[in-house]
Amino acid sequence: MNMELLAFETSGSGRPVIFIHGWNMAASVWHHQLDYFARTDVEALAVDLRGHGASAGMTPFTVLQSARDIKDLVDNKRYDRPVIVGWSMGAMVAIEYALRCPGVAAGICLVGGSPRFTMTEDFPHGLPPKDLQGMKLKLRRDFKRCIGDFRAAISSDLSPDEKMLVANVPLPTACAAMEGLEELASVDLRPRLEQINIPVLLIHGSEDRVCLPGASAYMEGEIKGSERILIEGAGHLPFLSHRKEFNEVLEKFIRRI
Repeated sequence: MNMELLAFETSGSGRPVIFIHGWNMAASVWHHQLDYFARTDVEALAVDLRGHGASAGMTPFTVLQSARDIKDLVDNKRYDRPVIVGWSMGAMVAIEYALRCPGVAAGICLVGGSPRFTMTEDFPHGLPPKDLQGMKLKLRRDFKRCIGDFRAAISSDLSPDEKMLVANVPLPTACAAMEGLEELASVDLRPRLEQINIPVLLIHGSEDRVCLPGASAYMEGEIKGSERILIEGAGHLPFLSHRKEFNEVLEKFIRRI
């Protein structure tokens, strides 16, 4: 059977570490991590999820399908217990992967992540559902402008060079962008968090206004043995705004698990 694999960028050699991007982004957002870990004993691999980057022709895009795609890639590369790093929606993919492939990963790092994107009466750590509905309307009206405005908003605390890096990430397909919003509206991983039994590092920016810091604090309470690092002053992109601190924290985690 032919296996359709995600496109990816890779650097270095050694222990495998897979980086998973968030909504409307692509592998190139991890540029500095690929550069940093290429100088260590790590093989860093950043994927383009379905409908994103060089995987634009692959459909459909869901969190569950993305986790299955990561498993296919791990099997194809014959990786032995990789470390999975997921940012924003990519953190949901990393959680789903860990739950569906117990023991396959050595550990997961969840960056600016949340088990549920929208708030409910029993989960105040998400955004109001109306915000997501508003994003859907903007996406339908003017796809490129909506994506551009979102990227500019999450990049407000970055240097000009980093803002340019984010702005230049290839656009996803309009279908994948909308499918991603539908996933953010429906996916709720909270009931299964306690099933995770591998090392988990939670990295969050103290000023994140997309996935609120309270979400990672909640996960720390639900995932036994997890560790949470709050990067003061960072927003939704701590691996860019505070990349030295982020890379060093992640490297320490990789080396100890």
